[in-house]
Amino acid sequence: MKGAAPIFVPLDFTLPEDGYAPATFGVEALKGALEKSGVDVLREVEQAYADESNDEIARKARPLILGYAAAAGAAGAIPIPVVGVGGLVTVIGLMLRTLADRYQLDWNRARIPGFAGAIGTGALLGFGLRYGLRELLKLIPLAGAFVGGAVNAMAASA
Repeated sequence: MKGAAPIFVPLDFTLPEDGYAPATFGVEALKGALEKSGVDVLREVEQAYADESNDEIARKARPLILGYAAAAGAAGAIPIPVVGVGGLVTVIGLMLRTLADRYQLDWNRARIPGFAGAIGTGALLGFGLRYGLRELLKLIPLAGAFVGGAVNAMAASA
């Protein structure tokens, strides 16, 4: 399928302190070409760049997250009721702190309520309620401890 003819615009990316005049050579021509095209090219380019950056961030963070997921699963698998919750909370907190450090974000106690608010109170209460129900399963001798531990391990690692 044949598209529109390409538009060529000369640009100068030198800095004003480089001493070339005019310092903004080609900017007006670029604006005019973008307006003439009738397509929101800048937004498309920004979106493509954001998607590419997000993919790169996810690719680099995946091994780290999977390691912490395995540790969370191990904490959830402890067959004694309520004992694993401390390990689970610790693992999640360590993962969040490590991710924040990796991406130069300040992760402190003041940010935790904002993070919880972004997830949503209802979602957090739902997670807590389901965790509590799985812990109650562990009170059933033998089979309950095994099933509760296995289900908790799967949910914690997820």
